Amino acid sequence: MSVLEVQDLAGGYPGTRVLDGVNLSVADGAVLSLLGRNGVGKTTFVHTIMGMLPGTGSIRFAGEELIGRSTYQIARAGLALVPQGRRVFGPLTVEENLQIAARNARPGKWTPESVYELFPQLADRRANRGSVLSGGEQEMLSIGRALVTNPRLLLLDEPSDGLAPSIVNLVGDVVRSLASEGVTILLVEQNVALALRVATETAVMSKGRITFRGNPEELRSDDGLVRDLLGVG
Repeated sequence: MSVLEVQDLAGGYPGTRVLDGVNLSVADGAVLSLLGRNGVGKTTFVHTIMGMLPGTGSIRFAGEELIGRSTYQIARAGLALVPQGRRVFGPLTVEENLQIAARNARPGKWTPESVYELFPQLADRRANRGSVLSGGEQEMLSIGRALVTNPRLLLLDEPSDGLAPSIVNLVGDVVRSLASEGVTILLVEQNVALALRVATETAVMSKGRITFRGNPEELRSDDGLVRDLLGVG
């Protein structure tokens, strides 16, 4: 059963069409890693799903159409975005970042305290402003801020960007842990090793379209295919 169904999605920015007929589904409980080179439309895609950019076509979440809905309505429906670059509220403390996100949250297990259990390092920093956290701590806070809304679908946009290898490994472990608890995840990544380690499904975007969809083992076992699709490997 697909929790997210995207059909013929087009969109972008004023005067610039970035998405050119995207078709993609995400199964309930899956971790779908969406790969692609810089500038192919991956971030535009997740921003359009969240209603941050306009789009045409269809985005159905749990059977409900999202096109035309505002971002706050989409969030309340059960989607949450961990944006590229973290974007934590710098003047606010860790605790305040989490408490603000938890307002009007859906029912579920995730609270600021359960986030601290997932990320003990954040518990030690709960009184620190977001602006003084390390990049890794900001990524933990950004993930935690999304989790306290108790999403049914978690969108992660380049969570490994700019992080040390040890924190990248932690992000991978967290993704796998969340998936084991039934959280459906759409992971946008350029770190191929991370993306394939956590994925149950993979897709590749090129020039605003999905050009590959398959099992992660197909990419893990075929360096030539990875080079053809992504220019790496």
